[in-house]
Amino acid sequence: MTGHAQAVSHVVVRVIGTITLVDFGMVVVSDSYYPAYSHSFANSSLGTIAMFWAMAKSLLLPVYVGAETWLMRKNETARAALLVDAVLAIACFLSLLGIVLYGFEHYAMF
Repeated sequence: MTGHAQAVSHVVVRVIGTITLVDFGMVVVSDSYYPAYSHSFANSSLGTIAMFWAMAKSLLLPVYVGAETWLMRKNETARAALLVDAVLAIACFLSLLGIVLYGFEHYAMF
């Protein structure tokens, strides 16, 4: 990868990861303090879009960062940036996992 492509890739990962983590944070805050708003948002079409965004990005971001790491494995200067990307991708995945486990524990499935 060229230097410009690496920089764009890092920015894309960080923007998507930050948006996903902020979305998860807003879900936690709204569910804790504004349950009526949280339920109305979850049942709307915007809630459906947010759910698919969170699930897709939390599962695909670690795959993308793994591919990015494999492509840049010989670039010594990109190691710190790849570490930041990996931490952000893992945080997104663990946030989704935490929300899923919370749902299994607190909500009736059937």
